[in-house]
Amino acid sequence: MVSDSPTSSPEPAPPTPEPAPASDADRLADDSALAAALRRIDRALGRLEQAGMVLLLAVLVVVAASTVVIQVSWADEAIRYGVFAMAMIGGAYATHHQRLLSMDVVSRNLGARGRAWLRVVLALFTLAMTGVLFQGGLQIFALQGSVHQAGKIPTTVPALFIPIGMALIGLHLALQAAIELDYLRRGKLAPEPEPGAA
Repeated sequence: MVSDSPTSSPEPAPPTPEPAPASDADRLADDSALAAALRRIDRALGRLEQAGMVLLLAVLVVVAASTVVIQVSWADEAIRYGVFAMAMIGGAYATHHQRLLSMDVVSRNLGARGRAWLRVVLALFTLAMTGVLFQGGLQIFALQGSVHQAGKIPTTVPALFIPIGMALIGLHLALQAAIELDYLRRGKLAPEPEPGAA
């Protein structure tokens, strides 16, 4: 006599979690709505800066490679000015990753809240310095526009990258300080940057 053994039905698979909406992709667990919005702006600027550096590097490689085949009278100027522009944008990109200025010797002796306040103070101090350099960059740009240009590429082109770089650095610093202050206002601590960052 054959007994029918009950067939075990497979267990239902757990529901697949839906992917987070694009607007929440960069949001950290303790971010308020304000901190999340500021973080999205900071990351979007960082992506633009990264794309700008890649584009500048590609142009520099093409210009340098073209000098092997043909004589390009303005190649030296383009490479020199391009490297300068990359340095300005690179400074802004380093600020986005919170690697522009740090005081590791001081921060080692502070608690988590003290390190958060130190980051705010450093950001505000550096923001003030970028304001001074922004003004200086505008003056250099105006001065270069008023002098006779001997080269093929106007010197106003690299001079323009000084205020652009300072404005981007200042914007990152303001956004990051605002995020830190938002956390401190709510009695929480923002996630600390990786070691070596401000």
